[in-house]
Amino acid sequence: MTSRKSPVGRRSQAGIKRVSSPSPGWEAVFRVLHDPGVILGPDFSLLHTNRAAQEAVELSKQELKGRHCYDVFHGTHAPPPGCPLAKLNASKHAETAEMEVELLRRAYRISCAPILDEDGKIQSVIHPATDITKRMQTSLGGSPLSHFLAMRLNTSETLQPSLCKEAKSKPGECY
Repeated sequence: MTSRKSPVGRRSQAGIKRVSSPSPGWEAVFRVLHDPGVILGPDFSLLHTNRAAQEAVELSKQELKGRHCYDVFHGTHAPPPGCPLAKLNASKHAETAEMEVELLRRAYRISCAPILDEDGKIQSVIHPATDITKRMQTSLGGSPLSHFLAMRLNTSETLQPSLCKEAKSKPGECY
């Protein structure tokens, strides 16, 4: 029996496709997404951004290319706690998280799926972000405090520091 390679790539044992690069039609699909979508390097650098991502941060694709996603979308110098790309870099598997993106004042369901090279190394990461702000507000009765707490609970390692910060506690008082 001969193995047939699809135009997109072949499945690895982990179920992740190995490809040399996104197919030529990926840009058209990427362009029509209504929510922000980016393609990242494994080092968190922005390789490609769609119009929704550019509009969300009011920067052009040229201004975004090469910058770190955590700087642009979170205003931080490192990935935020619960970052799905940080998890993907450790697991080598697709990761998803629901998190608040403070700079955009929105909640997103963020997915990261790796594109692997022929050696199984992460070449780039497809990173769509689906806006779930209205769903979160509706399910929580629209309470800003409920929304804040739910987002922090989704990334439990941020709960205590975030609550301390919101309570304006002095360093060391919360721990």
